[in-house]
Amino acid sequence: MEIITKQIETNQVDKRLFDQFMLDEDFNVPDSKNDVEKIVSSEGRVRIDEIKPVENYLRVQGKIEFQILYVAEGIEPTFSSLEGKIPFVEMVYAPDGADNNMDVKSARAELHVHTIHSRKLRIKAMVEMEIESEKQNTWEVPTDVESGDRVYKKQKEMDMLKLRTSKKDTYRIKEEITLPGTKESIGMMLWTDIANRRIDTKLVVDELQIMGELLVFCFYESPDGKIDWIEQAVPYQGRVECYGVDETMFHHVQANLE
Repeated sequence: MEIITKQIETNQVDKRLFDQFMLDEDFNVPDSKNDVEKIVSSEGRVRIDEIKPVENYLRVQGKIEFQILYVAEGIEPTFSSLEGKIPFVEMVYAPDGADNNMDVKSARAELHVHTIHSRKLRIKAMVEMEIESEKQNTWEVPTDVESGDRVYKKQKEMDMLKLRTSKKDTYRIKEEITLPGTKESIGMMLWTDIANRRIDTKLVVDELQIMGELLVFCFYESPDGKIDWIEQAVPYQGRVECYGVDETMFHHVQANLE
């Protein structure tokens, strides 16, 4: 009796780590900025610069880029803003050992900003990271049996997907917004918020087409010191090279806006 088999390769998550840590830093307001009277809003984004395995640890190096909107001191209080970076190095314990295939899948920072005095701020950040690695498995799946004896077989056809390509790429969006005539001209940008409201993707020969829309909010000060804002939907479209694909294939896209 001979069992006929076929090799099937599968990708699966090999290791998954969750890490959480705190950062507590004092930040001096630059001389070019007005004194701080009251914090209005703050936001921080995590940027990962390097990931390196060190024995049973994963050394993650990066920074938190933050922006702060505040009410400036003065006879007539007005809004002002500042930006900065907090570098960090975090050693993430990996019980089963760390390897070069591990990558940070997601990272976010929750920021809390308090005033020590008008020229110094206390910034506390809670950082959460999800780290994963993938591995490829090969399975021997029986497809038939050959035998001189009487053998009963039960067979079933199944559709299988073959991984043609898997890659990470960066698509840069560069669009322009024209202010309506009813809005003040921009002198200094105080606060920006950009959200990816929707994204559609389509495969064609050797590339991935991307179509989406950004919701852009800008809070700013005019050259005359007046405060104004604008909110506008900005459509975009582009393409990313992806050799070996065509429109008949299935695809999955995980997009992160930075």
